Amino acid sequence: MIASGGTYFSSGVSQTLMESVDDLERKESQLDNQPTPRERDVLILIANGACNKTIARELNISVRTVETHRMRVKKKLGVTSTAGLVKYALEQGWVQQDDSQKESV
Repeated sequence: MIASGGTYFSSGVSQTLMESVDDLERKESQLDNQPTPRERDVLILIANGACNKTIARELNISVRTVETHRMRVKKKLGVTSTAGLVKYALEQGWVQQDDSQKESV
């Protein structure tokens, strides 16, 4: 292999390269699970209580596009409900809970 112009890497170097590739693949996978900027806009409006029609009007997109963004965000985040989307937006600090909505403990 080397005689024909190939490159030889020691086992240590090979291991390091493989670990680097694995790390990059993990990071790319994590990025794929993050909402896009437009999905984030839709998510914030959902968390603030806006309906699809209102979101579409506000962002100058179709209702179907809003529905698609909502569906993709749910899939990316692994949630099945609007409540899950709201919880995520709160956890990210993208929206604040109103004092009137907080429970008294």
